Amino acid sequence: MKKEELFTIAKISIAIASVIAILYLLIVSKNNEMTPSIVFRGVSSGITITSFFWILYIKWLWKLAIFNKILNRPNLNGTWKGELFSD
Repeated sequence: MKKEELFTIAKISIAIASVIAILYLLIVSKNNEMTPSIVFRGVSSGITITSFFWILYIKWLWKLAIFNKILNRPNLNGTWKGELFSD
């Protein structure tokens, strides 16, 4: 894996985890006061959902055109025909 791909994965992971954690805190803070345990739950929820996203991406989502552009890997699934010539 290239250095640029790892950097892209890190940026996307931080973005997804941050958005999920902030949404969790906004939803929960309306009903409760902000405590450290609620903050830690929000952060752990963000990390968990990000992990599930990457598991799904590695298994299936990379084949879809919209997600294929994340790491610019071509989908080479299918049957290929060709001829080999040797010198």
